[in-house]
Amino acid sequence: MQWPNAGNTSVTLTVTQNGCTSIQTQNNITINAIPTANFTLPTQVCINALAQELYTGTGTVAATYNWNFDGGNAVPVAGNNNNDISWATSGIKNVSLTVTENGCTSPLVTNAITVYDLPTSTFTLTPGVCAAANAQIDYTGTGTVAGTYNWSFAGGTTSPSGGNQDYNISWATDGTYSVTLTVTENGCTSTPTQQAVTVYPIPTSTFTAQSPLCDGSSSAIAYTGTATGAGVYNWNFDGGNPVQGVGENYTVTWPTTGSKNVTLTVTENGCSSIPTLQQVIIFPIPSSTFAATSTVCLLDAAAIGITGAHSPGATYTWNFDGGNAVANGNQTYDVTLPTPGTYTVTLTVSENGCTSTQATQTVTVNYQPTATFTNANVVCVGSNLTATYTGNGLPSATYTWDVDGTSNVTGTGQGPIIANWANDGIFSITLTVTENGCTAVEKHDVEVEPLPVSSLLPVYNICIGEDLALDPGNFNSYLWSTGSVERKLEVGLSRHV
Repeated sequence: MQWPNAGNTSVTLTVTQNGCTSIQTQNNITINAIPTANFTLPTQVCINALAQELYTGTGTVAATYNWNFDGGNAVPVAGNNNNDISWATSGIKNVSLTVTENGCTSPLVTNAITVYDLPTSTFTLTPGVCAAANAQIDYTGTGTVAGTYNWSFAGGTTSPSGGNQDYNISWATDGTYSVTLTVTENGCTSTPTQQAVTVYPIPTSTFTAQSPLCDGSSSAIAYTGTATGAGVYNWNFDGGNPVQGVGENYTVTWPTTGSKNVTLTVTENGCSSIPTLQQVIIFPIPSSTFAATSTVCLLDAAAIGITGAHSPGATYTWNFDGGNAVANGNQTYDVTLPTPGTYTVTLTVSENGCTSTQATQTVTVNYQPTATFTNANVVCVGSNLTATYTGNGLPSATYTWDVDGTSNVTGTGQGPIIANWANDGIFSITLTVTENGCTAVEKHDVEVEPLPVSSLLPVYNICIGEDLALDPGNFNSYLWSTGSVERKLEVGLSRHV
């Protein structure tokens, strides 16, 4: 017999055989309920996390519970057959239960739960990068595109770089930054992953350079940038010869003049500066060479002037040793020196802050002889004329007398000389005196007069008692034998002549 419901009932029996009926017999029967094995379970859980199982069946604490946790670790919690279950492996886990009570066993109840692995949040990050340059973040964990990625970029600027959760990241300022990631997928959250990156400053390449310079001088070049001694310094001195001092400090000389471009780039921690360029200007030492007449005569001007090209911007400092200089061009002069002797003329030239060495020339001033002489201005034909030297020349000087119109000359040197002309006319006497290269010339004109010829006859015949008027002609002066100086002379017995 079966009863549809649990409870207490009784069964009676009477037996009839051969017309005979027994006494009625009664049996009491207890009908027990079949317990249920129902329970609740989450549909999913993370690996090693607790899934809460709650028994919802009809079994009592006296029942026997036959659990199968499919490899899970169950920990009883408050309540009848409530458990916290965890699994160390992922996958679909089937938890089943039968309950036996009062000899009655429930049907098997099975609930499935999916156990998910925890996603990983691992990633790689460039450990060192320059300011404003990109570091590379490559996600290497197990999360899928369906996961939720919680990044902390520490203020960096990012842009996707291709793969799932791959980024380019940069920071504008140097320092140490920490990038952190947690990943959540299927309700499971990874442990955080943190990577540190060092952002290096871009070194500066600034420096100072002494400019302008004079040819042969050194430029002091000093690094003023931010790099340390560990940096790599790429200098270009444009053909200069550097001598290194302490650190990145140099003294540099160049073999030629002009504009020199000094450049520097600095690399430190893989970061390179922008180049810095400084221009060093090297001016030539101006030339102070000049020419000067080495020997001049007193009162003659010595020609003194520069031998190179004139520079309008230069300063020329002359010392003419007391001479009187008259400019006649661009740094050319006629210089008159006051007395005989040796004079030293100097010149220095300054331009663009560069000064030449002092150039020196000597000028010897010789005494100037004079050629003065005296002589009569008028002489008669056949008469001697004496020329007497009155100048200051020494006997050792050279005296050259040039007497025009006659070769009848006697005397040499300082003279005196005597000249006689056979013909009348105007002639000249020239004297040239040369001493120590200095020459003086003086010229005198001499009027050589012809001898006068009177108109008197050699013989006059007159009678006794007659007078004779004698008139020789028109002359400058007259001297008769009688002592008369008149032009005319009357003679006769009456005049006692």
